[in-house]
Amino acid sequence: MAYVTPTEVREILTGVTIAVMSEVAMIEHIKRADSEIDIKIGSRYTTSLASPVPEIIATIAVDIAAFYAMRTLYTQDAQNKSDWTLELYKKANELLDKIADGKYSLKDAAGVLLPTNSDEIESTTENFIPTSQEDDIINQKVSEGKLDDIESQRDSD
Repeated sequence: MAYVTPTEVREILTGVTIAVMSEVAMIEHIKRADSEIDIKIGSRYTTSLASPVPEIIATIAVDIAAFYAMRTLYTQDAQNKSDWTLELYKKANELLDKIADGKYSLKDAAGVLLPTNSDEIESTTENFIPTSQEDDIINQKVSEGKLDDIESQRDSD
């Protein structure tokens, strides 16, 4: 499923009607934008994102699709360059980089953070002092809290 519709992209491309660019062509630009988004954030989030997509992703998809649409209508050598869509594209990619790097997080429509694909190992003992510290053997000690929790766990089983 596409992150945006051709109508949403045309809203920022005033004058780019169906007579200027077909619906099929606009859909191809949207597919390209969606693929670019999925590639950038795919290591952090499961893609394709479920509908409704986070608003920031929809905005990024519109901006990237608009860039590709305008690029097919104008070339950099043409008198009517579309520098503003190039800026949209650059800003969209900066946002994607920040999302992929974990500097920005995605939220669903209810404002709940989307789950990430975590490569980190989770520990059930992260609040405990290590059982063997990097000290000489005579000065090592065991965390009393850890032993109490182990005993409690045994009692509950």
